[in-house]
Amino acid sequence: MLFRWHAWPAGALYHKLGVPADPFEPLHGTWKALQPKPFRMIHTDLHRKSMIIRNGRTVFLDWELALYGDPVCDGAIHLHKMGYWPEEHRQFLTAWAAAEPEALCGNWEHDLEVYLVHEKIKSAVLDTVRYAKVIAEGTRTADHEQRLVHSLTDKLAAAAPLWGQKTSVDAAQVDAALRTRHDQPECRTAGT
Repeated sequence: MLFRWHAWPAGALYHKLGVPADPFEPLHGTWKALQPKPFRMIHTDLHRKSMIIRNGRTVFLDWELALYGDPVCDGAIHLHKMGYWPEEHRQFLTAWAAAEPEALCGNWEHDLEVYLVHEKIKSAVLDTVRYAKVIAEGTRTADHEQRLVHSLTDKLAAAAPLWGQKTSVDAAQVDAALRTRHDQPECRTAGT
């Protein structure tokens, strides 16, 4: 449902960037395989900018996206947003398992992978629209716009194998697509 909401007028933009008609297709059937576990309040946006660490204590900010849900989903969102190196990723999971063994019950590793796939796809889909809007506003510096282009290029490259694509768009293609207006229906001449 999320993708369909954004499909128009961004459909042409998605097409130019290689986002398939059903980008969440790799997840079809996986949600039913998630292990039941006790739900609790989860943050859903834990990353460097939503934490203050001071005197050995951590305070979490920005709770407006909080909901009652699977703590493994919260961990996947954190891992995705933080972009840890493989060793940091392992260290996080080890520390998390020690601190909250009740959160990591059953086949949680499978669930974590499902949620991570979802985050990669969701990030590519949503940030395509988000970054196009930011660039269209024309209020950011050229350097900031290039960071967005490279960030989206990386996100699309991470999602491409999930979509069965061997290659992804490059930064020049992303830049060109983000700078093209996609809010008007395409005009076609007769016979095309």
